[in-house]
Amino acid sequence: MKQFDMGDIVAVKGTDGNWTERRVMGTGYGDGTGYKVTGAQGPTDYGNAEEVSAGQVMELEEAKAQGLIQEKAPEPQSVTVDPSDVDAKSLEQEILQETNLARTNPQQFAAKIKDLIKSNYQIKTYSDGRQQLYLTLPGESTQGFNIPSESAQYQNDVEEAITFLENQTSLSALAHSAGLSKSAMDLAKDPNNSEHTGGDGSSAHQRMARYGTGGRGENLGGGNTVFAVVAGFIIDHNVPDRGHREIIFDSAITHLGVGCHYFPKKEWLDDEGYTNTISAFMRAVMNTGENWVDK
Repeated sequence: MKQFDMGDIVAVKGTDGNWTERRVMGTGYGDGTGYKVTGAQGPTDYGNAEEVSAGQVMELEEAKAQGLIQEKAPEPQSVTVDPSDVDAKSLEQEILQETNLARTNPQQFAAKIKDLIKSNYQIKTYSDGRQQLYLTLPGESTQGFNIPSESAQYQNDVEEAITFLENQTSLSALAHSAGLSKSAMDLAKDPNNSEHTGGDGSSAHQRMARYGTGGRGENLGGGNTVFAVVAGFIIDHNVPDRGHREIIFDSAITHLGVGCHYFPKKEWLDDEGYTNTISAFMRAVMNTGENWVDK
């Protein structure tokens, strides 16, 4: 029987006997071979997650081939629109709002981290005894949020971020900048970048200068929800100088632009030779400006 990993899209047989498309949220449930999956409404139905046995789970393509799940007719859309950017446009505004919440009311954002992160830890144990902490957040936007990490260090980073936020003074909200959003999107959609260096060799400040004056800082990260992106920058796991957090809480900045782009599922080998898998994810880039002026 095929084994599925967290984040895989699968077919699941519900209690009513019908097969539906769902997302794997966790493994090892029931007798140890079962799964935690999203609800019957689909891969983003995190609020109705349930536990199922391994026998209730099948590869999605196999289920479609057997006629257990019908292919959905694609929704009509303009051929000039990139579907990945349709979702991204609204997410850019949401990320701006979430960032402003953290800046203007850091204590409230600390409470949100306590509620959404500290209460959703899971520990996954591998066959070789290796353990990893997984954080599965309820679907706040279009996807779930899973991050494997060293349990103790990640939890320490979360606690440190909460303490920081609880003691942080309120800062002014940031204004949206179309120019900074364009420069951020240049990197977000770049398949050939090396960290903050674009595939064309450009630096963050060079990209920002294309669209205006007053560029200050750039954050590059990812996640699958608005909260995941902003909280990830603030927690700054395994970044000792908390550079991403410092950019968000820079008291001198006045403007923010965000670029978002979805990338397909990918797999990679970690330093110990283990295969890691991440489902389709959103790359998010923040560009900040001080007294920024769009061109």
